Amino acid sequence: MCINLPGSFLCLCKMGFTLNGTECQDVNECLELEMSPCPNNSVCNNTLGSFLCPCSPGYKPFGLECVDTDECMDNSSCRFDQVCTNLPGTYNCSCPLGYHEEDLACVDTNECEDLPYVDECIPLTKPCHHMAQCHNTPGSFVCVCRPGFTSLGTMCVDVDECQQDNGQCHPAATCINHLQGYQCSCNQGWRDTSDEGRGKRGCSDVNECVSAKLCPGQTSCTNLPGSFICSCPRNNPECGKISQQGQLYLCISPIYTKHLFVHMESCLIINLITIIKIYWCSTLLVLK
Repeated sequence: MCINLPGSFLCLCKMGFTLNGTECQDVNECLELEMSPCPNNSVCNNTLGSFLCPCSPGYKPFGLECVDTDECMDNSSCRFDQVCTNLPGTYNCSCPLGYHEEDLACVDTNECEDLPYVDECIPLTKPCHHMAQCHNTPGSFVCVCRPGFTSLGTMCVDVDECQQDNGQCHPAATCINHLQGYQCSCNQGWRDTSDEGRGKRGCSDVNECVSAKLCPGQTSCTNLPGSFICSCPRNNPECGKISQQGQLYLCISPIYTKHLFVHMESCLIINLITIIKIYWCSTLLVLK
């Protein structure tokens, strides 16, 4: 470009060129500038006297910027059985969760099968708790706790059936909780009459008075629900007057009630000897 001056002239290069002696040479703007003249995510291409800024692959122009192209929008970037995931400047095709790539197809992953070892020092990993059963479903799996257990988060904990209505045991039975179940045990003085043999449906009273050895001497046996009592016949003094509470009764014949034992407070009710239907201690205590 020639510019006339008074008595002279001046040669100037056009924009995009620089004067080198008497020649104008192209300026490579992509190299000369400290910072790229192009926006982010674009490529600087030098041209004669200028430069171009085409967007990088995976990006498209938007005003003076280059923005990411969402390749997943057209639903044609991946196979029909894959999931398209958009990434900055690119995209990724992968099988849905619960599926894996096999022979150029996405097939269901059976999570209930043992997973392969990664490190022999690490125990085999299973998707469900050890007290749960794993059921594979298309693309996923379901963990179902075994009978007698209930889910608590990702764990299966034992159900204490005895906490509710005594486990539906008989009123005269005790509910005993076990791992994966429970047991009904008839209390002392009752016998199991259930079909299952666990006291769940029936406990019947045991008649202890059938045995003649439970009540000593002339005492009479009275059966009670789950228990029994020994009592003296009428007109006989009760042994409760001469023995501690809770011990067996001692009955004395009416014809001897006028006599008293010596040191009665030291007489025990064990090792008794029967003499003419009279119970007295074997500690050589005698009648007065």
